[in-house]
Amino acid sequence: LNLESTQLQIKTEVQGLRYVVSQHSVESLVFRYQVDHQIFVDKMVVVEEEVLFICGTQPGNTTINTINLVQVSTLGNATDFGDLSDRPTQPTAFGDSTRACVAGGNASPYASLISKIEYITFSSSGGANDFGELTEACRALSNGCSDATRGLRFGGVNSATAFGNRIDFVTIQTTGDATEFGNLLLGRYGNPAVSNNVRGIQMAGNTGNNATNINIEFVNIQSKGDGQDFGQMISIVDDGGTCCDKTRGVCAT
Repeated sequence: LNLESTQLQIKTEVQGLRYVVSQHSVESLVFRYQVDHQIFVDKMVVVEEEVLFICGTQPGNTTINTINLVQVSTLGNATDFGDLSDRPTQPTAFGDSTRACVAGGNASPYASLISKIEYITFSSSGGANDFGELTEACRALSNGCSDATRGLRFGGVNSATAFGNRIDFVTIQTTGDATEFGNLLLGRYGNPAVSNNVRGIQMAGNTGNNATNINIEFVNIQSKGDGQDFGQMISIVDDGGTCCDKTRGVCAT
């Protein structure tokens, strides 16, 4: 990935691009990538002129909980922004114009699933703060989605069925446990999502035992309820990369 237009250059093999968009053109780009073949970073959040790199995995499957900050307009090394309290791998993320939330994942060292939600305030360094809990512990979460007030997570691998269909939501500017929003039509994980501040759309994913699918579902973010049929992908997608504006969403397989 070479972001030459913003002077931030990261030359790496993209492992799975994930994307969340909220109001005021604030973007949370969430993906897994490798830098210098030394570290896989699970989450990257972009807000105006700042980029946060959140948690990841080092050689030997050693997980880290560090958060690094890069100023897009200024060349130079990252600076320490703080830490997550856990060392999750495969969490989900969503946010608004002032906060990013990281939820769920595998606890270090890949021992158990976690349900914790933490939040980061973009304007304040010092690491993450406790937000609450998801309604269930889960991992293999692709990106969530959000509007100006709510953040959603979709499905994931859980301890009960190996692949879940639950949708959770939180109000981003508060703290507290997630509330059940509804259910997907099909339980799945590794299902990327896009949003236009009104609808959240999640695409394809893995339904267990490496069975990928092409189904697309949507929800209205401000109205609790189950996923509804949107259509189908042209090709199979498992943890694909996405991007969107207020009109179109794009997914790369």
